[in-house]
Amino acid sequence: MEENLQTEEGISLLDIVKLLLGKIKLLILVGIIGGFLGGMFAVWRTIDINYYGTTVEFYVNPEKPKETGGEGSQYGVYGAYGRHVMDNMIKLLESESFTEKLLLGGQPLPDKKDFASNAELCAAIDKAQEKIDILNVATEAYTKALSAKTQQYLEFEKLFFKYYPNEDFYSYDYENRYNENVVAAYKTYEKLVVEAETKEKELSLISLSTDIETPINNALTLWRQTYKYKDDLYNTKNSVSFSYLQASEDIDDANNLARSFIYVNISVLGDEKKAFAIDLLERVKVVLPVYVEENMTVPTDYQGTNCQKITTTETIGLTNQGYTTNQAIKYAVLVAAAAVLIVCVIIIIVDRSDKRLRDYEIITKKFNVPVLGVVPTIEALQYDPIKKKAEDKEVK
Repeated sequence: MEENLQTEEGISLLDIVKLLLGKIKLLILVGIIGGFLGGMFAVWRTIDINYYGTTVEFYVNPEKPKETGGEGSQYGVYGAYGRHVMDNMIKLLESESFTEKLLLGGQPLPDKKDFASNAELCAAIDKAQEKIDILNVATEAYTKALSAKTQQYLEFEKLFFKYYPNEDFYSYDYENRYNENVVAAYKTYEKLVVEAETKEKELSLISLSTDIETPINNALTLWRQTYKYKDDLYNTKNSVSFSYLQASEDIDDANNLARSFIYVNISVLGDEKKAFAIDLLERVKVVLPVYVEENMTVPTDYQGTNCQKITTTETIGLTNQGYTTNQAIKYAVLVAAAAVLIVCVIIIIVDRSDKRLRDYEIITKKFNVPVLGVVPTIEALQYDPIKKKAEDKEVK
């Protein structure tokens, strides 16, 4: 008999279902408690997790010169770029060199105030800035002289046609034959031409004599060795991403469609980095168009690349609205399911570990002997079928 009892250790799926249904209240309670604890854990973990950012869209198109039939317009749809060109551009934008340009914000040197404790770097920045200032002054003087020359020429031309509307502008000896106002305007123009040429020569001499690249490179080399540079480079590189496809587009579509847009996504984690995201957005708007126009491959018969921001409103805002709620629901479901599953396993293990015989039918089945008598439970003794039947009739 003991051998028969030991060999019948199997349990059917129906037995498992009956067993678990008998513990349904326990399973529901465990699921509720597990879900509550999982949700609270998710809230505790994510309550302060806020992502701030925005997406900026840039229009990028090759520019066709007027002499080849184009209008030279920023918005003329003369062509777009294939996938291989855009892939290369995205790689350049994701490179360390472009990230460094974002750190500089379009300036040739880093801001000295961020490195006040680094005397060597500050001295190198000052030396390079001195050279830059000399060149900038000369450049500004030449630009003003060139502008004045152009304006005076237009004034002279206007006076000429005012007094001599029917004469050829390029054929007459105006100094001897024309109105004194016209002659005075031309002589002023001649002086401005000489001044512009002088400023151009001065700028050329300063450019040749001023070794501007060496001090700038020295300052940048010292800057790249600082911990702040490495931290800023890492944070910036991980806070901005680039794509020529919208999020909803399939990458395979790019095989057949040319592209004319670059999407810049800015995203930072934490309230304390919101100001950093705002500053990064301003740097992207300044640096990216210039960088793309300088580095984009120009197709045959085109003279260059145009890149302009077309997003009219871009504001750094919260991008993960409802994140905590979603995580709480997710963790609540996962933990509740795991808790219920674990309890189900425990119930089955405990039941199979209990070798007691609780049903006389099991005794008859296992030992193949009849049961002569059964001692009823207290609940069975208290049950009166006749009284129960009468109570049911009253209820009806």
